[in-house]
Amino acid sequence: MASPSRSVTSAHRHRSPMIYITGSDGTGKTTQVHRLMEVLTAQGLPVIHRWLRFPFRLSGLLLVYARIRGLSWYEAHPYGRQGYWDFHASWLMQHVFPIVLWFDALSVAIQAVYWPISRGNIIVCERFVVDMLADLMVATQDFGLLKRWYARWFMRLLPARTLVILLDGDPVHIRQRRPDLAYDRVLSDRIRAVRIIAAQCGWPLIAADQSIDAIHQTICTFVEDCYVSA
Repeated sequence: MASPSRSVTSAHRHRSPMIYITGSDGTGKTTQVHRLMEVLTAQGLPVIHRWLRFPFRLSGLLLVYARIRGLSWYEAHPYGRQGYWDFHASWLMQHVFPIVLWFDALSVAIQAVYWPISRGNIIVCERFVVDMLADLMVATQDFGLLKRWYARWFMRLLPARTLVILLDGDPVHIRQRRPDLAYDRVLSDRIRAVRIIAAQCGWPLIAADQSIDAIHQTICTFVEDCYVSA
């Protein structure tokens, strides 16, 4: 099994302070994040895990409004329940909610990302601004959302030199792995949103229909290249 080079320990201060592994639901992000953390921890690196998809503070008030207006709801299924947003017909949720969500993301990033990094830690994150933008794309049905001015604000919340790796999946394969996602009516839209973000940002997109070990090997290669390459 590939693992980051031993020279990572001496080089990490000059390389990515944050490794961000994400993708649509059911692509195995959590498994890969935990395996990578085990590798980095074994190298003696100060690693902290973060999950920051829904930093609802001020934006929570707008989500209450959306629930009252029927723009946000849950559907029950045999494995639990699935939440949906439908903001495309609401000017407030299309144009104001993303800005308020950005301020929430900033406040959480200061506390949970920037401060630990300033203390010399490495953040391994599986949910953050990419997931927020993908959720907004699906909720508003605006798959050109990265062209909007506020999308740049979200991207700038990523610390400098962040390594972003996205996992991609086929809806059929994902639903075989995760039966609960068979009830997700917007899974294909989420996958589309992730692919658009990867393509426009030039970030690696790893097929999740491989074995867990093969995906881990590929991620470790990206991490090693990022840490030890000139």
